[in-house]
Amino acid sequence: MSDLEALVTEEANCFRADDLESVKDVQRRAAPMIEFLVGHADEVADPGLRQRIAALSQRRSDTVAAMQARADALQDELQALKVKERRVAQIAPVYGSSAVASRSKVTLRG
Repeated sequence: MSDLEALVTEEANCFRADDLESVKDVQRRAAPMIEFLVGHADEVADPGLRQRIAALSQRRSDTVAAMQARADALQDELQALKVKERRVAQIAPVYGSSAVASRSKVTLRG
């Protein structure tokens, strides 16, 4: 159980450090055991162990929620960038052609 708790802590630390590849690796390693323990927590006789399983599940849920919030924020940023890109594409021909024309009229005198 201690090793699994350490993995869940490592997952949260990697996420906070922006090491998403490590997060993915930790999740892959921890997920089967966490799912098993959470799915069978009611069968555990030791109340202390049940409490540790619940805490572990909550920490994992918190990390997953933080990751989802970050993914949502990144999706919003991407959408905003796409809107800006479309705006630039619409007005670029108007401003781009006159800017090029006026630059070509400039001559340097020494």
